[in-house]
Amino acid sequence: MVRQRMDDSRPADAVNPLVDLTAYDAVILDFDGPMCNVFAGYPAATVARELKDRLAKQGSPPEAMLATSDPHQILRLVHTYSPDLTPTIESALTTAELAAIESATSTPDLSAFISNLHSGGTHIAVASNNSADAIQRWLSLHGLEVDYVVGRDPRDPAKMKPAPDILLQALASLNLRPTRVIFIGDSTSDAQAAFLVGIPFVGFANKPHKNDQFFGPACIATIVSLKQLMTPDSDGPKTHNKCS
Repeated sequence: MVRQRMDDSRPADAVNPLVDLTAYDAVILDFDGPMCNVFAGYPAATVARELKDRLAKQGSPPEAMLATSDPHQILRLVHTYSPDLTPTIESALTTAELAAIESATSTPDLSAFISNLHSGGTHIAVASNNSADAIQRWLSLHGLEVDYVVGRDPRDPAKMKPAPDILLQALASLNLRPTRVIFIGDSTSDAQAAFLVGIPFVGFANKPHKNDQFFGPACIATIVSLKQLMTPDSDGPKTHNKCS
């Protein structure tokens, strides 16, 4: 699948060859992380607090909801404990994501990475727990084109990653087998979804604590910069040869 694999015996600070994306027909990208920082100007914790305030008006939210600052986790918990409120919280979260998109910051080298894929004839899909409307809006704002966008199912938050549904929908849109695609994500839920579907996974460690969190047989490499998947740079950041 990958023409160049890193040698496990090499020192951690060695310059490693890159994952050869030309070995694949398509790249699937997670949105928040690999493509942008969705909540850079409108923090996720603020969105979560607003969702909890809305829920408080309907009664006392479960303790698990009060303890989390993850808006998507709140949506999951609402669907579990108060499914009748799922449409209300889904709508509120989508509205918040659309607002957040206006100040979301692009991941370094994303535009060049997308252009590199287009020039090589590689198809691109986005598979995210974010709202598809928010993703499409951000792509439009930044003048970026991809082949397919798959966001969360507004009717069923249980289908968000780490469930395989979003990746399976992206694969169906691409009309490709899992082994012909590579998935780049920045969370353990991305890695778990890739494993369930059988898609080779590249962990994007965009924060220092993520360097050692990617693991499993689906994970073929960990990167800290999209540039590592375009051209070798002996002075740039290193690509780890395995997932911890």
